[in-house]
Amino acid sequence: VQAHNPEPEATAELPQVEDVRTAMHVTRQRIEGENYKDEPDSEGYKKYHRLLTTEFKNIASLLGAEKPSALPPEKRAAFIKECAQLEVKEDGTIGTKIPF
Repeated sequence: VQAHNPEPEATAELPQVEDVRTAMHVTRQRIEGENYKDEPDSEGYKKYHRLLTTEFKNIASLLGAEKPSALPPEKRAAFIKECAQLEVKEDGTIGTKIPF
């Protein structure tokens, strides 16, 4: 009879660095446009690429890392959740809506 050790399973469920990259990519597609990588001259890319880069770094910083790829595994899910909530605000900046 083997003892059940839940730790390897729990570790496997934590988001990987690739999941963080995917979250940023999906956010960029949603805000900058589907073809942002292929169309750096597009309006969405020009308006939002740097803003999103800054926002991604800010979120990572709030979670204790210098950049998204440096996030510890236990902080990646929170980063991914924040990315999903990012949007273009009425004033043209990037952020999240504050629920009232």
